[in-house]
Amino acid sequence: MEKTQRKKILYIITQSEFGGAQRYLFELITHLLARRSLGEGRDPEKYDITVAAGPASSADEPGGDFLDRLKAQNCRIWRLKHLGRLIIPHKDILAYFELKKLINTIKPDILQLHSTKAGVLGSLAAKNYNSHIRKIGIHSQNLHVIYRIGGWAFLEDIPWWKKWLYIKAEKWTGKYKDIIINNCEAHRQLAIKLGIAPAEKIKTIYNGIDLNKLTFLNRQEARQKLTSSSQAVKQSSIVIGTIANFYKNKGLKYLIKAVSQLSIIPASTKGRWASGRNYQLLIIGDGAERKNIENLIQELNLENQVILTGKIKNAHQYLKAFDIFVLPSIKEGQPWSLMEAMAAELPIVATNVAAIPEMIEDGKSGLIIESKNPQAIAEKIGYLANNHKIAESLGKNARQVIEKKFTTQRMITGTIKTYEDKPKNT
Repeated sequence: MEKTQRKKILYIITQSEFGGAQRYLFELITHLLARRSLGEGRDPEKYDITVAAGPASSADEPGGDFLDRLKAQNCRIWRLKHLGRLIIPHKDILAYFELKKLINTIKPDILQLHSTKAGVLGSLAAKNYNSHIRKIGIHSQNLHVIYRIGGWAFLEDIPWWKKWLYIKAEKWTGKYKDIIINNCEAHRQLAIKLGIAPAEKIKTIYNGIDLNKLTFLNRQEARQKLTSSSQAVKQSSIVIGTIANFYKNKGLKYLIKAVSQLSIIPASTKGRWASGRNYQLLIIGDGAERKNIENLIQELNLENQVILTGKIKNAHQYLKAFDIFVLPSIKEGQPWSLMEAMAAELPIVATNVAAIPEMIEDGKSGLIIESKNPQAIAEKIGYLANNHKIAESLGKNARQVIEKKFTTQRMITGTIKTYEDKPKNT
């Protein structure tokens, strides 16, 4: 019996810092690697996988950066020197030639691009490669280019000219991509409206998590393990929490300002959240905005109320240390931390951006607010603190949404299906 030739896939992502896009890729690739070794799937086709990424913006990734983690899974990796998140023209030119050389070296059948910079430069390099292989006639079909974007860069809180530049770049390179994957329907509809690509090219594939792989420490143990010698997570406090990389898009300053507006729970409160209890804010994560966040905490005299833990490996394990989970983002795709908080049955306050209102029904599985609004955050936290039964019900409903709609299997199946779509020879 003739052995089926493995299809080569090259994945390129802008950074190797372990964020949402990297997590999606890690879940997908480790599944494909396992399927390859076990011979699973509905057909005998196997994949030859290479993953390339630019450097991490932080060198202290717990458990290693994205590429380190893939290497530990026996995946072939390629570290890119010049690809980065910021627009730096001379480095971007070098990155283009670096990607062009990589594609010519690997000669993949499928190229999957992640994040804006990789998407723009990678698709231009793919166009050059397709022109070359057509010219010399070594392949019957073009390189199949898939672009997955976790959140459009032009939605960030940036100057108008940068927004314009990002939209122009996406529209210019959209014609060189066969499929564009969004992780929320709102972003898909926006891309169609802006003319980034025809509607038939643009798909929505939600992120998903495997509930069988999620384990949570109980409330008391999680709080004990998060307590450092300098700052203690008090068992008696109402703990507001979030997990986030420290980027401006995460809106952490609005959450910190909201905490400054909170007071002790009033005497009328009954039950587990009884009167006379203080609030604490616990933020798991780190990043470029840390210094600004620390300055804001000092400015608002919140040193005794706000705890910054830094990055923690498998941070989701500590979610039950929180009484309320808040996601104050300005710009998102479909946040993993929110799915994990839903799986942990936490009452949630989150902003009305991107996929969040597609994940949470306001008043049923969480509370939705507009972004950049500390007062609204404070009001919703106070409401949940004074209505424990409602908070508990929201958390249970959120868990059911994850079980029904946002699973790893649905995410992986949807992505693999895009590999079967045939690229055009134009």
